[in-house]
Amino acid sequence: MIKRLLQSLCLLLVVLGFNACSSDDNNNVTGEDQTFVTFGINDPQGAKIEEIKQLAIKLTELNSNSKTELIYQSGKKIQKALPTGTYDISVEGVITHKVNGVLEESKVSNFIKGVIISGREMTKAIDLVFKANSTGFVIEEIFFAGSKTPQGFQYTDDQYFKITNNSDEVLYLDGMLFVQSKFMTNSKEDYKPNVMSEALSVGAILQFPGKGKDYPVEPGKSVIFAENAINHKEFNSNSIDLTNAEFQNFRDGVHDVVGLKAAKMLNIYDELVINIQGNYAYALVKLPEGMTTEKLVVDNKYDYEYEMIFDGVVYPDTDSAIKIPNAWIVDAVNLSTADEYMWNVTSPSIDMGYTYVTQHAGDQGRYGKAVRRKVLGKNALGNNILKDTNNSTVDFDPAVRPSLFKY
Repeated sequence: MIKRLLQSLCLLLVVLGFNACSSDDNNNVTGEDQTFVTFGINDPQGAKIEEIKQLAIKLTELNSNSKTELIYQSGKKIQKALPTGTYDISVEGVITHKVNGVLEESKVSNFIKGVIISGREMTKAIDLVFKANSTGFVIEEIFFAGSKTPQGFQYTDDQYFKITNNSDEVLYLDGMLFVQSKFMTNSKEDYKPNVMSEALSVGAILQFPGKGKDYPVEPGKSVIFAENAINHKEFNSNSIDLTNAEFQNFRDGVHDVVGLKAAKMLNIYDELVINIQGNYAYALVKLPEGMTTEKLVVDNKYDYEYEMIFDGVVYPDTDSAIKIPNAWIVDAVNLSTADEYMWNVTSPSIDMGYTYVTQHAGDQGRYGKAVRRKVLGKNALGNNILKDTNNSTVDFDPAVRPSLFKY
């Protein structure tokens, strides 16, 4: 009997010892509760992923401040056993997708706060949103060709520029410059000195009014800079109402009256005359701290010379322009007619291409058409992300219906 009791006691101790060892081993392996998480990668809004070039998910557990980084390998899922907890999740990557049938490469990101990871298994969808290439203002749309009256006459008072905040923060137009190039994209000369590698030669400079924070533009929002901020439908039923434009061009003897809502642009150097074929470059400029428009015009004016050839005869000529350093340029667009385009009048560092509304200057179909920057998709706020690769040929859709015209 005693022998049998001793055997039973030993067996009980063995079982208890085994269970204790199993519990200790389990704690040593995991250290804490684990959740096996499958992260699913969702397409950005309005786009379909063709290929995930690279993607990293960074997780921070808020209680322990422990950090984990997961790198995408293949498929559209990332799986990992993670300690149970509450996480902030950030995502950064590069994908390819199609825009108007053309394969594009874009940066994507997202930030998801306070995600609770718990249970044995769970699935968490990661929504990708496009990340803006631009960090500031862009010229989104240019309507320069004008329209036609019902009687067939040319009407150009309804020209406008649409300027958009392509960032994720409030920006201010106060004091920024809007400039037109001195040289034309359909006329190439050997200008000396050639300053293009360092600066844009401009022939007209306008400045947005304001003392610093008078003209805020919310993320994704736009303003209209009109040639004439009036209701053009009163004079041309085929035109548009621009009375809601925020800014207006101002030329003595041409537009002496500013629209009721529009603020008058300040003429700093010469006057802006919008060419109905394009044929110029336009740019937004942010002056550096301490630079005034008065100092700009005095210090950056330069003389150049060139040889104009007409019917085989060489005519030496000289002229002057204002140099705007390329480093000050926020955005630039070269315009032309496709058949007459000869060169870009900007450095490739600020624009490597050009856009247009017509193939040739005599095309009567150009009226009522504009150029508009492509939309890559939506960001986390639901705002359009506009394509901005400093190449107007690929960044813009040519010859489109202006967005302000009603269908």
